[in-house]
Amino acid sequence: MPACPYCSAYLCTAQGLNSHLLRVPACCKQFLNIHTSIHGPTKPSVEDVPLNFDAGPDFALEDPPFNAPFTDQEVPPPSPSPWQTPTFEDNIDDSNADTHWVEEYPGEAGSIYGTCETTFETLQRKQEAAGLEPWAPFATEAEWELAQWLMMSGVSQAKMDSFLKLETELMHLKIRDGAKPTFHNAHSLLKQIDKLPRGPGWICKSFRLTGDKQDSDGNFLTQEVELWHQDPVTCIKELLESPFIGEKNAYEPTWVYRDEAHTNHEYSKTNTGEWMWEMQGYQLFHDCMKRILEPLVKAGKEGVNMKCADGFVHKVYPILAAYIGDYPEQGLVVCCQENSCPTCTVQLNKHGDPIHSVLRDPKKTLDILKKACQGLKLKAFEDQSLRPVKPFWRNLPHCNIFSCITPDILHQLHKGMFKDHIIKRSTEAILLPKDEDEVDRRFRSMTPHPMLHHFKKGIKLTSQWTGTKYKNMEKVFLGILAGAMDPAVIQCIRGALDFIYYAQFKVHTDKTLAQLDAAWAAFHENKKVFKDLAI
Repeated sequence: MPACPYCSAYLCTAQGLNSHLLRVPACCKQFLNIHTSIHGPTKPSVEDVPLNFDAGPDFALEDPPFNAPFTDQEVPPPSPSPWQTPTFEDNIDDSNADTHWVEEYPGEAGSIYGTCETTFETLQRKQEAAGLEPWAPFATEAEWELAQWLMMSGVSQAKMDSFLKLETELMHLKIRDGAKPTFHNAHSLLKQIDKLPRGPGWICKSFRLTGDKQDSDGNFLTQEVELWHQDPVTCIKELLESPFIGEKNAYEPTWVYRDEAHTNHEYSKTNTGEWMWEMQGYQLFHDCMKRILEPLVKAGKEGVNMKCADGFVHKVYPILAAYIGDYPEQGLVVCCQENSCPTCTVQLNKHGDPIHSVLRDPKKTLDILKKACQGLKLKAFEDQSLRPVKPFWRNLPHCNIFSCITPDILHQLHKGMFKDHIIKRSTEAILLPKDEDEVDRRFRSMTPHPMLHHFKKGIKLTSQWTGTKYKNMEKVFLGILAGAMDPAVIQCIRGALDFIYYAQFKVHTDKTLAQLDAAWAAFHENKKVFKDLAI
């Protein structure tokens, strides 16, 4: 099990360590500081962290989650590295001499995908090529300023008409530089305004509403209403292109501090908070998946006529029914943390208990995620270990993403259950005299058989663990342990191995499912022996 070298937190996978180092500020800063001292000011990789997969304490049920950093250990803040040189920004209030220390996000965020010419730059280039002044279509700069004031002042069109009918001599007194507008009333002014470049267009949608009143024929009265709106995506595009606010746009998260020791974290703009830091990578995945699966929305609701091998045309309703992915990806898909269950709401400190937890509910989860993305702090969000993202499956018809998740046999059972727990604990449960090499010697002395793999060098020196090796070990492991440890340990391991085998059945019946449950129950009935043996 890989461990963080800076806070002693234990993670399930190398990917979990990657996420930990990028999201926990204290560990992230230490990682970058040490990397720079060794490799210089180059962008680091998590591969530079020495992983200790054999590390990891023996966790009891009352222990904290295995990926939670120990809170009693203080980590001193490192000095800034050349790779992420802190920058100093003056406080908005000039009377305050405070400065800011800014650290850029170390991962991939705010990537640039090419160069472009903005709408405003295109307009300026075309105006210069046509020999037009910047205030075109207005005749002079003064006329442009007058038109701008009239449109922005909030006066009515009637007041505009009254103003523009004033005598010329009075206009010279009231308007800077004696502007003589070419428009003489509100109507002509608006015609000039219409010649300016257009912003996002308006969209009109009609709806026919049915009321609760009836006409003389007994039919419910209806009324057609219009909904005028603008495309929000188009509006956002224009805002991002605007030269007036473009310099204020933030495309990646940053840590902002008020002191050089990095102990006083400042929270101001969205990109300075933890939310945007944690969002990096997750939302992109869901956005891509939403685009890929978008055709399923209409097809799943309306159906599609398809030619089939039986010679007939059938109406098919394609829906997302199963999602096959490893354990970290499962958490990414259902929007929960990697250390939580992707299908139920079991508490982190109850993962090893023989209990039936409440299954995750898609509607309730979507409601919690929606509020979390709006910045609301919810207890349910924390209790269910969710991530604040907009899931790709939210609009898919007839989709319960939590029931779509399939078991990850390799990582959850062969590696997680068998290698990381059974092998480790059974080796420590060898009866007196204690001998850590006893299990290894038994593997080496196993009688060769054409249907079994012979571990000539034992398993202790195995450097490349694969699914095939796990399965070959599981076939003989119970025989390897026979007579070497407490019978309760044998019963516990037998229950775990039986569960692993039953879980791999391609076809199940009520009886095999009952046997699967029995194996699960046998494991939990006997697992207390490890606690009795102080393992």
